[in-house]
Amino acid sequence: MSTPTETAAEGLTLAEVADLAAVRRPVVTMWRKRYATGDQAFPVPLAHVRGMDRFDRRAVVAWLQATGRDDGRRLAEEAVTIGEPPLPTPDGYVLAQALLALAALTGEPIVALDQEDAADLAAEVDGDDVALRRDIEDASNGDVLALGPYVDALLDCSYGPTDAMDRLTTLAPRFGLAPDTSGLSLDVRRFVRRLAEALAEPLRYGPASDARAAAGGPRGSTPCPLIDPTGCSDLTWSIDDHDWPDGVVLPVSTSALGDRGEARASRATWRRLWVSGASVSPLPGGDGVTDPGPCIVVAAFPHPGDPASDPGETLEAVDAIVRGLRADQCAIVVGPAETLVDALPAIKDGRDYVLRSGALRAA
Repeated sequence: MSTPTETAAEGLTLAEVADLAAVRRPVVTMWRKRYATGDQAFPVPLAHVRGMDRFDRRAVVAWLQATGRDDGRRLAEEAVTIGEPPLPTPDGYVLAQALLALAALTGEPIVALDQEDAADLAAEVDGDDVALRRDIEDASNGDVLALGPYVDALLDCSYGPTDAMDRLTTLAPRFGLAPDTSGLSLDVRRFVRRLAEALAEPLRYGPASDARAAAGGPRGSTPCPLIDPTGCSDLTWSIDDHDWPDGVVLPVSTSALGDRGEARASRATWRRLWVSGASVSPLPGGDGVTDPGPCIVVAAFPHPGDPASDPGETLEAVDAIVRGLRADQCAIVVGPAETLVDALPAIKDGRDYVLRSGALRAA
């Protein structure tokens, strides 16, 4: 029999039952009244906690299935991801992401692993610790065992690892994280994808390809990877979601392996790209760019690593990108309109340089 503490952590509220059943909250109240008695009676509450009834999730799943309200969905797995997660902290969210990525990369069910087993696998797939190794090695055995069923259930009720990672991202507030307000709309991401494709084509078959032909070699396509100097904008994974043929390059440095917001966001981007099956490689030179060749630089400001960057900081970052571009490289930068058009005397000189540098083609 569940104790009140276990019930508070594991039971579902009526609002969460509605989420699981994909109906509005008043519908669940109606079900309770209509099916108060009889062979198909709605489950009785396990406890009344902080003014709310809590219901056993297994009993709720069984009732939805028995009454034909499951719509063929895997409710048992989905029910695990409804309500408070087993480790409802920001560190728990990072560990859940890391374990999900580990499952996607190895094909191993996390529920079958203890912390030592998971850490051994993490060392195999992430020897350079750019995405998940440290997060799993530093976790306790209890935390890994608690999150294992949660991660596996999330994968089981999703359309593959990428969809599972998307679902986990939407669940971030349940781990005590504030919603990410730096994300870009789907329309913006699609536009940038089309623009990147158009810019990459002449770079792939440009001077480098001509030089090979002049030397007697084949005139083939030159790789044109995506490079994100911030290491964490959602442009990178949203573009590569359509299988960018030349891979993604992200910076890896001591700062990207620390505990700051930039580091967490960078590691999350590596995990997300790995889960999607992307080919990701480190940017040569660590923090600096050392001749990566033809490429498309993509960046968005603000980004998850620095969601509160001001116009001055944004222009400094854009200036660094502009100064580093070669003739066979293009950059797509997305940022707030105020940085470009508002009357901001403090950043006027920096903005003038970017606008008049000769590198700008459209704004």
